[in-house]
Amino acid sequence: MSHFVALSLGANLNNPLYQLISAIGEIKAHPEISSVSVSSFYRTKPIGPAQPDFLNIAITLQTTLSPLDLLTAMQAIEESHLRTRTLRWGPRTLDIDLLLYEDVTIDTKRLTLPHPRMQERAFVIVPLLEIAPTLTMPDSTSLQSLLSPLSDQLTDIHLWEIPSMHQLVIASHNAGKVAEFKTLLAPLGIEVLSLSDLNINSEAEETGLTFVENALLKARHIAEITQLPTLADDSGLVVDALGGAPGIYSARYSPEKTDAANNALLLKNLAETGDTERRAHFKCVLVLLQPANDPVPIISEGEVYGTILDAPSGENGFGYDPLFFFPPLNKSFAEVTPDEKNRNSHRGKALMDLIAKLNQRFG
Repeated sequence: MSHFVALSLGANLNNPLYQLISAIGEIKAHPEISSVSVSSFYRTKPIGPAQPDFLNIAITLQTTLSPLDLLTAMQAIEESHLRTRTLRWGPRTLDIDLLLYEDVTIDTKRLTLPHPRMQERAFVIVPLLEIAPTLTMPDSTSLQSLLSPLSDQLTDIHLWEIPSMHQLVIASHNAGKVAEFKTLLAPLGIEVLSLSDLNINSEAEETGLTFVENALLKARHIAEITQLPTLADDSGLVVDALGGAPGIYSARYSPEKTDAANNALLLKNLAETGDTERRAHFKCVLVLLQPANDPVPIISEGEVYGTILDAPSGENGFGYDPLFFFPPLNKSFAEVTPDEKNRNSHRGKALMDLIAKLNQRFG
């Protein structure tokens, strides 16, 4: 049986934006958690000793876990983010509080439900109201009514957003890439626009000799057309035995320039080398421009290592995913779930690097 749960997450150390978005991905990936909704990000003043401001969010979800098992799962995520508990109300890389679990009330040494201090904290109530405006407490008190006694705290809570980035154009006609970016960027509350959404058929000529050069060319070309913040990626498969090929030519490796033809040519060329290790890695470079003439574009990179299979395996993904075997999951990238891929892929890693750099620039 599935149960409604409300969580509060906060972070103020080691790139808080990165910590929160990474935690969101880990929560969504749990096999006994579903229907995850995430609030906007809020910058809030800390409680306790002098320390940096926090970024806070609220999450609602459905789970088949018991309250204590859910608490254990959330504490494991905290620990994976190197959370320490040396100072009460001190700074932390990640804090996950279990606020509500249906109408259950618990009062034990390990867990109290509802959370004993949620009614005292506007930085908990405000994000939760955004995604659950009709929510009530177990005693039938409305969540909205809890804000009135906390009005003096509201001046310390501010919606966090990346300046001038309410919309972001993905400079790609690849539907698979655009879908991945929409999923990965959803927690930031940014409206992601594809070239199809804007009826743009134009493409930059990829004359660069590196992933970075081509990503810059694509980003500038589309940003000049749209005059909107633009994110471009150049990514590809790098196979050791082929001297790094297909590399920057991954999407146009074969004369037909289709996934099936590219995969077939890769297998043919790799077989001719006699290589048995078949080592390879995916590489992704992201370039973010705000605006088109941005003198300091944000550039991030991500890589993921594996081997090339003898034949395609799996129905998910796109490009070379059916041939790329990822040892940590013991599957090809076409066999993993979208959540698994987003948490482990070169594109997901590059985006996490980008988010960390956004936090440094705008945090």
